[in-house]
Parts: sequence; C-alpha cells; structure tokens
Amino acid sequence: MAVERLRSNLDSSYNHILMARCDTQERARDIYKLYEVHKDLDPVVIYSGAPNFKETYDKILQKKTRIIVCVDMLGEGFDLPELKVAAFHDIRKSLPITLQLAGRFTRTKYDEELGDASFIANIADLEVRAELADLYATDSDWNEILSDASFERINEQVEFKDLMSGFKKLNDANIPFQNITPKLSTVVFKNKTDAWNPENFQKGIPGYENFDFRFHDINREHKILVVIIGRRLDVEWVHDKREIYNIQWDIIIVYWETKNNLLFINSSDNGSLYTELAEAILGGNYELVKGINVFKSFHNIKRVKLQNVGLRQFLGKNIRFRMMVGSDVGEALSLAEKQRGEKAFVMGTGFEEGEPVNIGASYKGRIWTKLQGDLKQFKSWCTALGTKLIDDKIDPNQILRETLIPTLRTGLPPIYPVWIDWDLDMYLDTETKYSFVIDEVKYDLINDRHMFG
Repeated sequence: MAVERLRSNLDSSYNHILMARCDTQERARDIYKLYEVHKDLDPVVIYSGAPNFKETYDKILQKKTRIIVCVDMLGEGFDLPELKVAAFHDIRKSLPITLQLAGRFTRTKYDEELGDASFIANIADLEVRAELADLYATDSDWNEILSDASFERINEQVEFKDLMSGFKKLNDANIPFQNITPKLSTVVFKNKTDAWNPENFQKGIPGYENFDFRFHDINREHKILVVIIGRRLDVEWVHDKREIYNIQWDIIIVYWETKNNLLFINSSDNGSLYTELAEAILGGNYELVKGINVFKSFHNIKRVKLQNVGLRQFLGKNIRFRMMVGSDVGEALSLAEKQRGEKAFVMGTGFEEGEPVNIGASYKGRIWTKLQGDLKQFKSWCTALGTKLIDDKIDPNQILRETLIPTLRTGLPPIYPVWIDWDLDMYLDTETKYSFVIDEVKYDLINDRHMFG
C-alpha cells in the first residue's frame, strides 16, 4: 500500500520519498526484503552499524533513492523535505512520539510544491493506545484529532499535578507517589454520616505500630488517604539476619467520594474487606456494599462475555460451591435464574462506551479489574463505579441477562458471515498455534491472514 501511494504521488509529479520505519535492526532487514523487489525505486536500508553506512547515507542525501528502510528516524537535524510517505511497520504507541514522527513529514515551507504527507500504519495493532486509535484510522482529520488528543493529554497532566499538590508529605515518602499504580480494585462502603476522619486510620489497621516502615499522607481537597507500610522478612538462606532481609511493601488507598457519599478502599493485600478500617474512619456508621448489589458494576457493559462464574447452590440445608468456566457459564446463569443458585462471583469482558473493559465482582463485596492506574485514574474509576452502585433503577438481577454465552459448534452455520471476530485471547496468546481444517484443507491462523475476515 505504501509503495502504491508513492507511485501515485510520483505519477502526479510530486518528488516524494518513502520512509519505512521499524523498531529494531533485525526487523528493518526483514522489512527491506519486502521493498527490494521494487528495483526501479532503488530501496536502501540504513541503521547504526549497517553495511556501507556512509555510501547509503550519501545516497539518501543525494536523493538517489525513493525508498528508505530505517530504525526509528534518521537522526535529529536531518533535513529531507521530500520525505512525504511514511510507512509505520512498527507503530509508535504514545502520542508525543507519534507527533514527533508526524512533524518530520509535514513541513509547511515546502508543502505547496511537495503536496500533502501520507501515513500508512497497521490499524489492527491491538497494543496501540486508545488515544491513537482515531489518529491512525482511515481518512482521519489529523488537525482536529491531534488538537483534541493533545488537549486531553495536557489536561490530564494538569489534573494529575493538581492532585499531587494536595499531598503535603511527598518529600518524606519511601515511594514516589507518581510511581504508585495500584490495581483497580476496591471494596465500597456507604457512609451514613456527612464526614470522614482519615486521621483515625491507625485504629483500623491491626498491628500498625509493629510495621518496620510506616508512612501516610492525606489529600484533604481530593479526599484521598494513602498508607504505605513495610515489614522486614527474614531471608531463609542467610545465617546473620540482622543485615540482610527482605521488605514486603503494602499500600492502602482510601477515597471518600462525597457526591454519592461512598468510601472506597483499595489495598495491595486483598485478603480483607477492611471493615475495621471503614469503622475507624467513618465512626461505625457505614454499610458494606455486598451481595447481589455488587453486580450492578456490570451495568452499561455491552457484549458481556463471562469467563468465570462462581455459584452457591442451595441443596436443602447444605450449600455447595461450584466454579464454572467456558461453556459451563450458561449452566451457571440458568441455575441462578431458576432460584436454585446464587452468584458468588462473576468475571467477564465487554465494551463500555465503545472501549474494551474487563471486570469482576464478588458477593462478599470486592469489585476489580485487571487494569492498573495512577491515583487520579483510581479516583476516576471509583467515581464512575459508585454512580452505578447507588442507582436504585438498576436491577442487579437483570444485568447479566444479555450475556454472550459460548457454545460449541462443530460446523459452519448455513449463512454467509459479514465479519468474523476471534476471541481476544487468540490475538494476545502468541505461544499457542491455532489451525483450522476446512474441506480437508488445513489453515494455520498465523500464516493465513485472509482468514481474519
């Protein structure tokens, strides 16, 4: 596609040069093989330590080549206005670097005589950040998208800096708060008062005074308490344990969301529901969000595919616990609907406002995702979650009714598909080989790219 665009531009009398960018030298050598068949365009490959580097570099400066395969870019200060076609074989996945790359191909001084720049990228790359998905899309308006994305990134940094400024003891912290990226999980308490007392947290952490390392800071404006604790652990294979030891660090984050009057508690140690901590901070006037109400967290998530379902079945006076995965998920939901079982926990994936999400919830009260985020992202996640949990209009019994239940199919359906989408795990699992047999012909998924629809 990149070569087609280059040839089209040349036919239109634009003196353009194509640059194919790669991440590594090995990748560049492989990609060069794709371009070297176009002998009339005299492709070259260049990177630090490449054979005939000086001759190749001079050839580029003299504009004797139409295709340049390189690693990253050609260095700061390199000026070649004719570079107007960029092929990103390895997409840069962050906005600042993408903007830098784009800037090398968009020079307004020469655009009138050289025409517009073209960018070709693999938009199926699953690792591209969400902020770049629109940027790399076909026929996107970069002026509008870059403006919006840049503003959003700057605004995020301003808000994060504002949040950090609310902590008063950052210089004394053992761990920089900017590096704190907890897993997004929480237990939630309804606050029955109109206040919180974060200074009382020590009463809610058993043995707090016995920890070897203790630190806490309170952000009163944003209503966030951060507690960092560390305990020295012996190293078994060392005789003198006074000088050599391990340190086990744990963190507890407490956020009071005042609009819905909810207290969120996150910890690196998920072995507790932290009711003692909630009692210490809220003075005993609280209620743990648990039971069927935790499944409100699945509200507004579309195309839910459940991965695990834990079920408590009531058999007379006895209670039996069963965990179901895959095709057994349908049975679990059926039992729950027939009042012969109660959902103990649910884990699944889906889409919320068009973005892929994963979430899990336990009837005991814990809600979690597989994501991590900084303190600002944790606060935003909790706020959005809390809005669902306190909404009386949401019926937790109805949340999972439209779940996509996997079923085993041994043959193709008698209709023509317009699109086939593989399970996300198939894209991400690079260690497993997938093969299909159709009309006694075997196809390997990794080699037969046309099978992706």
